[in-house]
Amino acid sequence: MGQIEFGQKKVDQQQFIDAFSTLEHFGSGRSNVELDSQWALGIHQFDDRPFVQSAKRTSDLDEPIVIADAILDNREQLAQKLEIFPGELESLSDAQLIKASFQKWGEKCVDHLSGDYAFVALSPQEAKLTLFRDHIGSRPLFWFRREHTIGFGTALEGVIKVGGYSWRIDESVVAEYLAFPITPVSKPFFEGVQSVPPASIVRIYPGGEDTIQWWSPNTRTICRPVDEADAVALVRGKIEEAVTTRCDTSRPIGCHLSGGIDSTAVAMIAGLVLEKRSRKIDRAYTWSPDSDNKYPISSGRDERRYITSLALKLGAPLTFGKSTLNNILHQFTRPMEFESTLGVVDEHPITLEAGIHGTGVFLSGWGGDEAFSPHGHGVIGYYLISGKWRRALRFARNRYNSANKLKFLTKILWRELLHPLLPTF
Repeated sequence: MGQIEFGQKKVDQQQFIDAFSTLEHFGSGRSNVELDSQWALGIHQFDDRPFVQSAKRTSDLDEPIVIADAILDNREQLAQKLEIFPGELESLSDAQLIKASFQKWGEKCVDHLSGDYAFVALSPQEAKLTLFRDHIGSRPLFWFRREHTIGFGTALEGVIKVGGYSWRIDESVVAEYLAFPITPVSKPFFEGVQSVPPASIVRIYPGGEDTIQWWSPNTRTICRPVDEADAVALVRGKIEEAVTTRCDTSRPIGCHLSGGIDSTAVAMIAGLVLEKRSRKIDRAYTWSPDSDNKYPISSGRDERRYITSLALKLGAPLTFGKSTLNNILHQFTRPMEFESTLGVVDEHPITLEAGIHGTGVFLSGWGGDEAFSPHGHGVIGYYLISGKWRRALRFARNRYNSANKLKFLTKILWRELLHPLLPTF
């Protein structure tokens, strides 16, 4: 979290400290506030590994100040490019690596970073503030401008406290939220507060600002055959790299199990990584309810059989979901103006259980299976509007085995054709 003054006004240091204190409810950890007459920075670190840390300015006033919320997956590769020795790397935080990258490559440093991050670089001599967000926006980053005052941070409730301003609610965003309550809104609920888009850079100067998109998942046609083994090895390598990085902690590690390919891959890879370090998954969690008279194991494909089997292989005790009507009602009492979604109603009971059991790091592949397959949604619609009627019929028959039934066609007309083709407002 931070505040920058580009004009003659000085930072009200006590007001900034009070604003930063609103983040204490996130839990225990190490906090630090750095203050200057024209800028103020606050960081709160939750883990024992230095993921979240500012890279302090040295006596050289030409050096930028970098503050980051980051988990880098390519620390070793990045250190080689920066000519940092392995022994020195151990003492450097991810923020310090990002600062070194920014000093070497400038804004192009994002081309060399792999992981989850949101960071800000302040160049006092240039009177310039630059905000960066990773490829998919896994870390939020908000900012606002009130005349010559700039506020920014990764927690919205802290950002709106910077400077002591009052804020009006943006009714258009409220309407968007009410129309699609389980989908994250496009911008914060407060007028004048912006969100740095994923894979984007926002430059802020005394006289204005501009935004550039530094990466986009452009699709392309591959004209050569792709070896399946090579593709599998590449995807697996990237997943292993990310999971291994998140296992670099001394805290107890828990994992989410849904029975899908995403959480299964993450959990099993983490189990193998920890086994090499004479450790194991501390506890497994699932949204599914435990089997009892109310929710007996079904004779068909009951994912709880698979989940239980995976937990046994991991050697981890399994905690089942306890979502109830009260959990759903409690969701409406949470600060929606900050969370902006109702899509985590099942997660809250599990995260509470994880806190009770002392889990320090929670691994999940939630939604990751859609990186491999969109479950076929929209494919039929695409074939139909493209005039590929036979392919649409063949796809429907292969998927549902009943494409000739009128009742079936009526059922999928909305889900597979009309809904995917509706315009986005």
